[in-house]
Amino acid sequence: LKFLNLILYMIFFFLIIILILNSSFGLENINFIKTFSGDEHRLIRLTESNVYFKNFSTDNFYFYGYLYNYISFFFLTIFELLGQNIQNNPYGFSYIGLFMRLLSVAWSVIFIFFLHKILINIIRINNSLSLSICLIIFTTPEFIFYSMHVHPDTLQLMFFTIGLWYLLQYSIKNRSLAYIF
Repeated sequence: LKFLNLILYMIFFFLIIILILNSSFGLENINFIKTFSGDEHRLIRLTESNVYFKNFSTDNFYFYGYLYNYISFFFLTIFELLGQNIQNNPYGFSYIGLFMRLLSVAWSVIFIFFLHKILINIIRINNSLSLSICLIIFTTPEFIFYSMHVHPDTLQLMFFTIGLWYLLQYSIKNRSLAYIF
């Protein structure tokens, strides 16, 4: 059973590496992205504009709320303050788009981590079955697509799962919900 768990962890690690490596696909021409996902193109362009003009005015757009843009803008501004050049290079590659895609990969991995915790600690299934369920979800085409593209759904799914984890954890411990709120 421990060998099976080790194999499943290695598969997850391998898939995460593949997601990270494939995150740069199509970013050499930002208009190429528009062919596959208009939402991703628009989010990357808006964040590039915000970083370039050094302001975060939300007057001209509304896109699933502003949280994805705020988080991206915050980290990208920190990188700029540390002396990193995050603007597009002369060849047109979008470093901002790559960073935002890597954020989506991170949020997807955090979602799978908390789903695994819910399955193990709340639903009380064994580790191998929990890892298998998470692996099935992790390898669905839709999940892979949204994990590798800039889209707020991965962020929302991550926050929902984290919130569900804490809600279930406190309700199992017979604490009142007033403790959470």
